This record gives sequence, structure tokens and C-alpha cells, in this order.
Amino acid sequence: MENNSKSELQKSNNDNITAILAYAFPIGWFISYIILYKDNKNDFTIFHIRQGLGVQILFVVAFLVGLGFGFLDFIPFNNTLAWIIKKLGIILMIIGVITAVNKEMKPLPVIGKMFQDMFKGVK
Repeated sequence: MENNSKSELQKSNNDNITAILAYAFPIGWFISYIILYKDNKNDFTIFHIRQGLGVQILFVVAFLVGLGFGFLDFIPFNNTLAWIIKKLGIILMIIGVITAVNKEMKPLPVIGKMFQDMFKGVK
């Protein structure tokens, strides 16, 4: 019986690590999804993997807006907009890590539900 509870505790810790890594920049997300998730397929981990993917995409958008690529030059203050998006991404990443550490499945504020809907195909 004691061995079974140790196994459950270890599985719970692995789920937590997988969920937390999902928010840790692109490399953490890839490790979380490709390496760890295959052994820990459950609703908790996939929830945080989807939320983390949304945060990673925010950082890519901020990067692209900051670069401008010529076609975004019509946006006034595109560097300021990129800065705001990056700060929003950092705040959402911190909130996501806190909810993962607390073993909660709360969507990120404002856009978390949208991330769950957009990334339903991530299984």
C-alpha cells in the first residue's frame, strides 16, 4: 500500500513539473510536451501545455511586432507595443506557473479560455 502512494506522489510531482515547464519559454514547452507529456497524459498537464503554448505565441508576436518587418510600420510605436506584449506575456507566464504549482486548472486571465479553444488539437 505504501509503495502505491509513493508511486502516486511521484506521478503527481511529474505532472507538476510537466505543467510548470510548459510556461518556461519555447525550450521548456517542447520538453514539457514532447518528452514529459507522453508518459503523463492527463487533463492537468494538457491544460497547462495549451496555456503555455498560448503564452509562447504571445512572445513570438511581440518579437515580430518589435522587428516590424516593414509591413508593420503603419503601427505607431510598434516597439512600445512589442514591449507591452512582452510584459503581458511575462505576467501571464508567472500566473500560469503559480496555478501549476498550486495544482489548479484555472485559465489565464482574459485570454486563457481562448487558448484552450484554439489549441484543442494539442493532445
